[in-house]
Amino acid sequence: MPNRYPVYTTMEPQPRIMCEALHEQVFDYPFYNDGVPHARVNRGQTYPLESFAPEEDSNALELRGLIFHTSHCGSTLLSGMLSQVKSVRVVKESEAINGVLLVHLMFGLPEEEVVLRLKKIIRAYSQKAEGKQHLIIKLTSWNVYLIRLFHRAFPGVKWLYLDRDAEALLASLEKADGGLLDWWNSPTDILWKHFVLDRNEVTDKASFLRSIIAGHHHHANQHRNEQGLFLTYPNFLEAFEPIVDHFGLVATADEIAQAQEQRKYNAKTQQPLEGQDFNS
Repeated sequence: MPNRYPVYTTMEPQPRIMCEALHEQVFDYPFYNDGVPHARVNRGQTYPLESFAPEEDSNALELRGLIFHTSHCGSTLLSGMLSQVKSVRVVKESEAINGVLLVHLMFGLPEEEVVLRLKKIIRAYSQKAEGKQHLIIKLTSWNVYLIRLFHRAFPGVKWLYLDRDAEALLASLEKADGGLLDWWNSPTDILWKHFVLDRNEVTDKASFLRSIIAGHHHHANQHRNEQGLFLTYPNFLEAFEPIVDHFGLVATADEIAQAQEQRKYNAKTQQPLEGQDFNS
């Protein structure tokens, strides 16, 4: 029987973490929730995590790292490269994690309850599967605003913050849609008011994006510690082996070569780059 993995968190004051039975291919997609419709075992059948919560298991995958990042900085490519290490399961921007954090912001779920739910979600993603030993969680960019809660939930776990030159990042974001841009285009500030450093400085889309970028930097730098590794795009592309070492992983020569092959493809679409910037 395939494992049941968290898929989303209900948006209510006392949220439920909902799971589905999924084939392991769900972790092959650039974004975890994009893979869910293709990996379902029983369509439409969901299970509250509390109904079967996995217990501590000595054979469970070991959480080796958390990836925080600023949007449009190559984090999707990096997670795809790490996925080439056969012993590693990479969970890429889970909506179950996002949901817990949003409930905290919108309904005031206490921090201790957030930490408890984060632990339960990661334990569920740690369920063993053939050939897998280690777990890496690549988080959605805005999750770095709540990095303190991840440090409380997973003290001592290595983490990485991936960034990009602010002006290049701003230019890339201004050409994009979805993600952070959905917050700006929303008719209310119910979400983005939690993520700007000074609301008085936000007068247009560009100032909104600058404030969001600055907020990412502020929270990442405020919580620097000896477990953290800070890298930038595109320099991180030449630091794949040091990243593997930072997370305490072991990659074969073939796995490293396969990881470098990922650079030839658009990380989000898996189409050949043909000389284009994958963030364009």
